[in-house]
Amino acid sequence: MRAQEPSPQAVGQEPAGVTWSADGPTRFAGAMMVVAGIWHGLIGLAGLAHDTLLVPVEGYLYAVDLSAWGWAHVFIGVALAALGVAVLRGLPWSRLTGFLVVGVSLLVNFLFIPYHPAWSVLVIALDVAIVLALAMGRPRTT
Repeated sequence: MRAQEPSPQAVGQEPAGVTWSADGPTRFAGAMMVVAGIWHGLIGLAGLAHDTLLVPVEGYLYAVDLSAWGWAHVFIGVALAALGVAVLRGLPWSRLTGFLVVGVSLLVNFLFIPYHPAWSVLVIALDVAIVLALAMGRPRTT
């Protein structure tokens, strides 16, 4: 009696004919992740360089030092831009990781609203568009 070969799903491989190249919505998501990463980096660097750009809020439950907000935005910006490139390259792990990092970006920008409302709302809207585009993307079959 001969043992059956395991299916590709059982050993963690993709089935034959499926590649994770970026389709239209996924390309949009990757490009917008790079843009969101640049925006995060800009507001983070601006917050670090000019403490007058961000106004401290008194009595805010989630009050954090303004330098900490700047560094948080810089780190999220680097992560988003790098993940955007990974999504554009079609790496299979990048979409799930993209959901997680964009979720962190949403949370950080929601908490950042009292410090710079217009900027935060703009980035939140972009993050929602990224999540929708990542959710709509599908792997290409060859």
